[in-house]
Amino acid sequence: MDVYGNLSLIPSSFVNVVGFFPDNSGGNTGSGNNQSTGKKPLNEHSLRPVTVKQLQSVEVFAENTQTFFIDGAEVTQVKMMGVIRDVNEQSTNTTYRIEDGTGSIEVRKWNDQNETNTSAAVKQVLLNDMYVVVSARLNNFNNRISLLALDIRPITDYNEITFHLLDAVYNHVKLKNKDDPMQISSGNTGNSVYDQIYSVIIACKEEEGIHMAQIVQQLSGRLSEMEIKNGVDYLINDGRCYNTVDEDHVRSADNY
Repeated sequence: MDVYGNLSLIPSSFVNVVGFFPDNSGGNTGSGNNQSTGKKPLNEHSLRPVTVKQLQSVEVFAENTQTFFIDGAEVTQVKMMGVIRDVNEQSTNTTYRIEDGTGSIEVRKWNDQNETNTSAAVKQVLLNDMYVVVSARLNNFNNRISLLALDIRPITDYNEITFHLLDAVYNHVKLKNKDDPMQISSGNTGNSVYDQIYSVIIACKEEEGIHMAQIVQQLSGRLSEMEIKNGVDYLINDGRCYNTVDEDHVRSADNY
């Protein structure tokens, strides 16, 4: 089974958008500097987007330690999305069983004595069958992996699920192919028209990408508007670029 498991829980439209990549490579726990046992402040760790299947396959540096690896890269804090399947509230904490279509995992949220009214209100609506986004720290207790939640909130925009799955796939593929960047993407398409268009797109670092009109303006005199439109369509279909805020804005996947 690949790292994304059974995706039947996720709406088919999301699965079709993502186009999941199977994990056919062998496990690698990393080596050298990646396996440092020294503790790092939490703010030195990025928030890694993951699926439950990836969490269930996490590699532990040594027995009963808190050093974890996913795809050979050390990870401490993760972000996941899924559906609450069970809630167990106790005096000091609340435990949630969350499923994302690839598996289920236990997420524990400790009670905060300084909890605000807003936080308390959010907690009251975290019920069974609700889609939530979880930011959490990995925890290893008796060689059983669980999550200690830093934040849990309801999902109000289901585009978040699409983005999260794309994010998880991208990071998985990028890390698995870190020794061979050509497996991820390449600015050289072998076509001079596409390469010119791609060079303009990748040069834009804005979050929303570059507008088609700007591409046309920058390539004026070299390429026709139709050539640019067809070239952008090719780059999107090839996975090198993607639309952002609307169909007229495009961004390079390498600027992720």
